[in-house]
Amino acid sequence: MTTTPASDVTSTPLTTSAVLALAAIATAANRGARVGRLMPDWHPLAGAVVRGTARHLVTDERALFPNARDDIRACMLRVTGEDGMDHFWPLAELVAEYHDATFCTDIS
Repeated sequence: MTTTPASDVTSTPLTTSAVLALAAIATAANRGARVGRLMPDWHPLAGAVVRGTARHLVTDERALFPNARDDIRACMLRVTGEDGMDHFWPLAELVAEYHDATFCTDIS
């Protein structure tokens, strides 16, 4: 899996559009919303749409909750897919995908 290192994510400016995307993603996680993601080309499921329920924000695949000092941009969204598998998606990727509409919240 290729992800953006946390140091790269947190060293870039936080734009208004990124804040709005982060807020939408965090709200989806807090509400347990249905989400969908078109998997990127580098992913083993490239081209597939994965749908599931947003569970919560975590710091890594061990599902550790972020603490007061963790930068939200370096966190991951834990999603339980329709197949029952847990997926851990880096927020740095989801922010860009949210703007491209390849990651959506509140789907049916």
